[in-house]
Amino acid sequence: MIGLRLLIFGIPFAALSLTWWSVQQSHASRVTRTGEITAMLPGEPPRLHPYLPATEVDRQIIDLIHEPLIRIGADGKLKPALAERWEWSQTITSWFLTPEVAKKATAHLKGISADSWIDWNLESAKQEGNAVVMQFSKMSGAGPHKVLDQLGAFDPLPAELIRIEVNETARPYQEHFMANAVEPGQIKRVWYDGSNAIEIVAAGNVSKFFEELTNYYQSKSSLNPRIERKDKIYGLREPQLEIILREGVKWHDDTPFTAEDVRATYTYITSKKWAAPNMEALRQIQAVEVFGPSRIKVLYRKIFGPSICSWVNLPILPAAWLKAHATDAADAEGHVFSKNAPPGCGVFSITHRDMRSLALAPTPSAWANFHIRRLTFISGVSAFQSRLGYATGSADLFWPENEDVSGLVKQEGLAIRGMPPRSRLVVLWNTRSDLLSDVSTRKALALATDREELINTLMSGRGRVHEGLFQPGLWFAKKTTPIRPNREESVKALANAGWLKNVEGIATRPGQTLKFELLTTTGNPQQQRLAEALAEQWRKIGVHVNITTLPWDEMVGTRLSQRRFDAAIIGLEFETTWDQLPFWHSSQAGPGGLNFCGVQDRQIDLLLEGLHEEFDPDQVEIKAAELDASLSSLQAMLPLFTDMSQVAVRQSVLQNNSDPDDPRPWTLRDLVFNKPSSNTPRVDLEMIIPALPSAKPAPSPSTAPLPIPTPIPNLPLPPSVTPPIQ
Repeated sequence: MIGLRLLIFGIPFAALSLTWWSVQQSHASRVTRTGEITAMLPGEPPRLHPYLPATEVDRQIIDLIHEPLIRIGADGKLKPALAERWEWSQTITSWFLTPEVAKKATAHLKGISADSWIDWNLESAKQEGNAVVMQFSKMSGAGPHKVLDQLGAFDPLPAELIRIEVNETARPYQEHFMANAVEPGQIKRVWYDGSNAIEIVAAGNVSKFFEELTNYYQSKSSLNPRIERKDKIYGLREPQLEIILREGVKWHDDTPFTAEDVRATYTYITSKKWAAPNMEALRQIQAVEVFGPSRIKVLYRKIFGPSICSWVNLPILPAAWLKAHATDAADAEGHVFSKNAPPGCGVFSITHRDMRSLALAPTPSAWANFHIRRLTFISGVSAFQSRLGYATGSADLFWPENEDVSGLVKQEGLAIRGMPPRSRLVVLWNTRSDLLSDVSTRKALALATDREELINTLMSGRGRVHEGLFQPGLWFAKKTTPIRPNREESVKALANAGWLKNVEGIATRPGQTLKFELLTTTGNPQQQRLAEALAEQWRKIGVHVNITTLPWDEMVGTRLSQRRFDAAIIGLEFETTWDQLPFWHSSQAGPGGLNFCGVQDRQIDLLLEGLHEEFDPDQVEIKAAELDASLSSLQAMLPLFTDMSQVAVRQSVLQNNSDPDDPRPWTLRDLVFNKPSSNTPRVDLEMIIPALPSAKPAPSPSTAPLPIPTPIPNLPLPPSVTPPIQ
C-alpha cells in the first residue's frame, strides 16, 4: 500500500506530464517506425561543450556529432577520422659563423653521393643566411648524426634553449628586449608558452647573450623572472607533421570541410585557458600551415613523441562558425555551445534541441551504417521516472543510481553495461618518508588492500581495478591480472622490512611505530569513506593511519609539492599521451615538480626520456611496457580503481547477437553502429569505434598510419666541435 500511495500522490504534476509525454511519443514512434531509441538523463541537458564535456554521456553525444582528425580504433590504436593519413618528418638547422661558411657547408653536403642521401633519409639541404637547413623524411635512424658529423668540419655555432618565466604577460617585454639587444641576430627562435613563459633558441656566444638577457629581466624585479639555460645543441630538431584530410566531407550545414577549419580550431583552442586533455601536446605547436583545401603541415617546437595525441579525439569545428562567434571569446565557460551549437561533421546531427530534450539522427551519407534512425535524450528525469519509463516502454536507455543496479540486474529484458573509464583513484606514497621508504613496506600495504571489496562496498560495484600507468584499452597500456589481496604475504613483507607486531597489535621496529598520515580532500565524503576503509584494511596487519582532510589547493600545492606527507588519495584523469616524464622523472622531484612520490632512479629516468621522445607507435608499446614494469616494482603508487558509469539498456534495441552480459566498456557508438563482423578485434577502450562511413564509396589510399620511425634526441655538441661554455 505504501508503494501504491507513493505512486498516486508522490509524483509531482510536472513529472507525470513528462512521463505521459514520453510514453505517448515512444508508443507513437514504435507504431509508425522502427530504429528509434529514447534515453532518460538524470541531470541537466547536455551542454555539448566539445572541449569540456560535463559528463561521460555528454562526451559520448559530442562524439556522435563532431569528428576529430584521429581516433582510437577498435584495437586501441591510432586510426584516421577526418585525416586520411599522416606522416612525420623533421627539419634540422645548424648555424655557422658567416653566410659564406654556411654556403660551403651546404655545397659539401650536395657533393655527397645520392646513395648516402637515401641512406640518411636526407631530402634537401639549403643555405639560409648563416644557417644550413636540412629536411629529413623520417624521425629515426642514424642519418641526422652522420650528416651533422659531415658539418662538424665547418665549426657549427653552439646553440642553447633558454626558458624565461615571469609574473606578467611576457610578450611586450620580450619584444622590447629584442628591439634593444646588442646582438639580436643571436636569437634564432622565440616561442611563447602561454602568456607568462618564453623559450628562446640562441646561437653564437650564448654565455654573453645569456648575461645580457638576465640583466634585462632582473632589472624588472616586479616580474620575478625565472631564467634557465636548458639544452645545449648544435642541430635544432623541429618535427613536422603533414596531414592529408579526407575529401568530400561536409559539415551538417552542407558546407565543405577544409584544412582552414583545422587551423581555425587550433587557434581557437589555444586562445582559451580550458583544461582540455593533451593540452601539453598542443602547446608544443609553433604553427599550423595550410596547403590547399585538404593538406596541412603542423610545425612543432621541439621533440615530443606524443605530439600526435593533441589531435586524438579533439573535435574540429568549422572556421566560419568560429569567426561568427569571435565576440564570444570572453565566454570562459563555453556557454555559446549551449545557446548556439556549431555544426559538426560527425555521423549524427542535431534534429531537435530545447531545454528538456535533444534528438539526433544519422546524416544522409551515413544512413546505411546504422540500425538506429533517431536517438532522443530527455533531461532532468528522476530515478523513479526512468524505471517507470522503462516499464511502460517509453524509455530504452537510462543511467541508474548506484543502489538500484543490483535490483535491475535481475530484471528481464534489461542489460546493465559499463561505460569506459575516464579517471581513477590512487594512493601516492612518499618514497622518501622514514616509514614508507622501504619497498617491502609499500608492497605489504598493497597486498593488504582488497580493492574489489572497496568497489563493492563503497561504489556499489561501479569501478574496475586497473594496475597500469596508462588508460586501459590503449594499445600501449599494460594488460595484467590485478594483484589479489593476501594478508599472510602482506605480514611477511612487513617482516622483511623489519616491522613486527607488538602486544598491542601495532607493527613496530626499533625506535619506530608504523603509524602514518593519509591525506584526502576536504568536502569529498566518498574519499573520506575510502580513506576510512583503507585504514581499516591496513589496521588488520598492524598499520595505524591518521586521516587528514585538506582543501585541494593546500594538499597539492603545499603538502604534496613540498613532499610533506606520507600517503595521499588523489584522483587522476586518463589521457591518451604516453608521456610520463613530468610525474616520475628525477628532475621533477624538486619544488614545483609533479613527481610527488620522490622517485629517483636513473634507469627509470632513461626509460621516461626514451618514451618522451618516441614517435613510433610500435616502439611506444615496447617502451611503455618496460617503464610500467620498472615503476611497478618500486610500488611508488597504489592504484585503487577506475570510475565506471553504468547504463541500463533494453535488450531488444541492442544489435543482433549482442551479449547482454558482455563486461567490456560500452559507448553510444556501440549502440548506434551496425554490429561489426565477428573477426573484428575489440578490447577495453576509451572509445570503441568502427570504420567511419564515407559519403561516396571510392578507392582511397591506405587508412593505416604511415610508419613512424624511432627518433633521436636534439643533437649534443660533439667533443670535436664543442666550444667552451661557461
